Amino acid sequence: MDLDRHLATLPPPTIVYTDLDGTLLGANGSILADGDGRPTLDGVDALVRARRNGLLVVAVSGRRVADLRNDARLLGLDGAIAEAGTVRLVDGAARVSWGECPSDIASSPRAALVEVGALALVLDSFPGRIRVYSPWDDGRLGGVLLHGLVDTEDANARLAAAGMGWARLLDNGATGGWPDLDGVRAYHLIPRGVGKAAGVAADLADRGIDPRGAVAVGDSEEDLSIAEVVGTYVTVANGHGRVGGNRFVVEGSHGAGVALTIDAALAARTRQA
Repeated sequence: MDLDRHLATLPPPTIVYTDLDGTLLGANGSILADGDGRPTLDGVDALVRARRNGLLVVAVSGRRVADLRNDARLLGLDGAIAEAGTVRLVDGAARVSWGECPSDIASSPRAALVEVGALALVLDSFPGRIRVYSPWDDGRLGGVLLHGLVDTEDANARLAAAGMGWARLLDNGATGGWPDLDGVRAYHLIPRGVGKAAGVAADLADRGIDPRGAVAVGDSEEDLSIAEVVGTYVTVANGHGRVGGNRFVVEGSHGAGVALTIDAALAARTRQA
């Protein structure tokens, strides 16, 4: 079943959740660039079409909540879920999700991950292969941002063996910032029980929106987890995605792929009006 036919079987889409880096945003994190750095208005025009037609668009990103608050304002978005789903902006205030993290260790999940040695274990297990992604990690509440190239299954097995199975390392897609290492990826060290899917589910509940009328678009394996809590999930062409069920892949990369997703959602709204 293709994307349009799938959307026709569901309630009219009311909201689109989009990842930013590697999805809506192109080279150097710009909405005015495609993946190769060429100027484009694909993403901007799609956001304008969504707003004109009453389709909500919410960012679901690994970015810090302080940065994402400004990003959402500048892009004219209708909300934001930050730090890989561990922090949601609710009425302008940051709401932190603890998940399985013990709440009596420190003042925040991030501080707890440092205090119990989870961060040190991950860093020591892969010397020269992973490091804290400074300065983009500074000021985080829900977890730790790292980058490098490691096996997350191996990392999570080591955490569990050390008695810290409530913590997990997740892959949030391709990134940069490490010129001497090929294939660099962004990682989030966060508690279990939280993530982008949990953040989206909580946001839908807060808004009183039927999940079947929600669409999500992203590029990473963590983004793909959102498929479990929405009616439709789309991977942009430059991303990593599996098709089947409610999961689809569009031909466009970055902002062009988000534009195709938004246009499919708007067409479904028009057909079902």
